[in-house]
Amino acid sequence: VYTFDTNLSPLILTGANKFFKEPVSDISQNIYDVMRVSTGNLPSGGYWIFSKQVFPASDFLRITPYASRAIDSDHNFFSPHVKAEPIENILKKYKRRIQKNTITTTSHISQTNTLQNMFTAMQKVITVDLSDLNELQYEMQKILDPNIKAIVIAGHGYGNASFPLKELCIQAILQNKLVILVSRCIVGEVLEKWTPSLLKINQELNTKGKRIINGHKLNKHVARALVTRAVQENLDQEKTQ
Repeated sequence: VYTFDTNLSPLILTGANKFFKEPVSDISQNIYDVMRVSTGNLPSGGYWIFSKQVFPASDFLRITPYASRAIDSDHNFFSPHVKAEPIENILKKYKRRIQKNTITTTSHISQTNTLQNMFTAMQKVITVDLSDLNELQYEMQKILDPNIKAIVIAGHGYGNASFPLKELCIQAILQNKLVILVSRCIVGEVLEKWTPSLLKINQELNTKGKRIINGHKLNKHVARALVTRAVQENLDQEKTQ
């Protein structure tokens, strides 16, 4: 979240799907693949290496803790929007780096951020996930809390929600809070397709220069991370979008 818009080197991570003391562990292969990919020229951002695949951090899910449970032929790791690519494809696409990436500007948040600032901003962001089935009164207290500056709404289907929640979101947006809409589906996307879609709020707010933020295909975790950075940088609704 703090490096994707910089020229900094990418963050490449991995782990073990099977414990290294087990008869067959993938940790050696994963570390080897990390070393191979790190010699290339991946764009800035975050990546995970598993199952001989490179997963962008924004499109990476672990389906189950059971390593033997396979899904989509990639063990239990899943790229909902099919952004993962085989190691060999990545090595062909991004040629070996000729020179090291230069450091970004000193004023960029990747250089000025502190743990304290990040933690403080995180306390000002909430997630309202409609799959939690919380009472509306409970959600209302969070959404209208003056200490809360940003709200991630994980709506049904394409981003649908009830009329009362829609009214709460409008109130929050008019108070200059950042409200970002995503889908609670595993392979999620929000569209202004059905009448209950919260994106239709923008038709009402257009004349007031306000908007709900379209999360497109982001999941609720990535959306929350992005909006946390937006709170730190004091971005308005338009710039956050």
